[in-house]
Amino acid sequence: MKNIMIVVATRPDILKMHPIIKRLSKPTILFTGQHKSLAEQMLDTFRIRPNYSLNVMTENQELAGLTSKLAMAIDDVFKREKPEIVLVQGDTISSLI
Repeated sequence: MKNIMIVVATRPDILKMHPIIKRLSKPTILFTGQHKSLAEQMLDTFRIRPNYSLNVMTENQELAGLTSKLAMAIDDVFKREKPEIVLVQGDTISSLI
């Protein structure tokens, strides 16, 4: 079985990726926390427990700062997990990174 990682950032991401998460056998879930409060409600609804939850959001954060923090945090997780396949969807900065 390949090491599969699924990256989600927002409520719509979780809604769309939920069927894939449930279908796969133990994927690694990386929640970037980009839209934390709304997304956590969806994680709870679908009983999805992320393996990683990044805490990169701050009040009045500039996009450049968020991009930098996400790039470093996601890189750390990728180095640790060494995923063979990464699934991501969306139009957020988390998806771009």
